[in-house]
Parts: sequence; structure tokens; C-alpha cells
Amino acid sequence: MNNPYDENNQQMGYGQEPSQGPVIYPEPPAEHIYQGSPGFASASLSMGILSLVSMCCFPPLALLFGGLGILFGVISKGTYARPGNAKAGMALSSAGIAIVAAIILFFASTMLSTVEGRTFVSQYLHILTHPEQYTEDDIYNFLQDYLYRNTNPGGGSYDNSTSPYGGEDLPDSGGDQDHYYPAPDEGDNFI
Repeated sequence: MNNPYDENNQQMGYGQEPSQGPVIYPEPPAEHIYQGSPGFASASLSMGILSLVSMCCFPPLALLFGGLGILFGVISKGTYARPGNAKAGMALSSAGIAIVAAIILFFASTMLSTVEGRTFVSQYLHILTHPEQYTEDDIYNFLQDYLYRNTNPGGGSYDNSTSPYGGEDLPDSGGDQDHYYPAPDEGDNFI
């Protein structure tokens, strides 16, 4: 009887005649390897570019585009590697998000570091959460108070009692004409 572990049988193939040669078994078909999605990789790059561009115009939109760019970059990864344009899109999206977050943190810390800034943020959030309590005139006066508080050279808000019209509002100039401003006294030193 032939031993299947015999060296001669292994060279010639088990149970075959020596004239037939070795037995070659077919390899099983290879598994399908996911190569990634070039469409999502291109979308990631596009979203990264839009994130950086919209950062100048409308920063919250940059956060949206940056988040989508990172998401599309993650989806585009294949089994072994991520396409190059997906890597670039994820880098641009991450940079856009980081820059906008730094800008928001800077302005938030600047606003909250002063009493006036904290008051403004508190009133603004109250207007946003309870809009039914405010009229358009109230909101206009709120913005007028904070935006034009320090516009005169004295540093304080505008006082009507110091106007040449004796505490009355300036007369309507009838359109786009400039308002009357009195000339400075001779004793004032303007450089």
C-alpha cells in the first residue's frame, strides 16, 4: 500500500500515476477588496475648499462644510488606504474648523472679559430666547446703544443737551445731506 506521506507520493501527487505529474488545485477566488470611493474623496476635497472660502464670508457655514468634508473623507477610505484627495480634503476641512473655532473663542473671550460685553451678551441672548417680549424699536434701540455708544470724541454717548439746537434732535436734512456739526472753538487743540 502506498503511504500518502511518502516523499515520492508528495512529489507526484497522492494516488496518481507517476506519468501524470503533480496535482494543481485551483485557488479559491479572492475576496472583493473595497478600494474606496473616489466620489466621496472628491466631495471631501470640495468641502474642504468651501470651508476655507466660506470662513471669510459666513463662519458658521465654514463649520458645516468642514464637518461634511471630514465625514466624506472618512467614508471614502478603502480597506487599506485613503485616496490622496480625501486626505487633502480632510486636512483643509480640519484647518477651516480650527480657524473658525479659534476666531469664535477669541471673540467670546473678548466679549466676556468686560462688564459691558457680558451685559451685551446677556441682553442679546434674552432677546434671542424671548423675541415676543421685544418690538422692532426695542431691538433697534438695543443695537443703537451698543454700536454707537462711543462715536463722539468725548468718549461717552451722544447727549442732545450739548447740541446747538438746545436739547432737540437735529433737524431733518431731507435726504442724503450731511447733518450740521458746529465748528470747534479757537481754544481747542486738534492735531
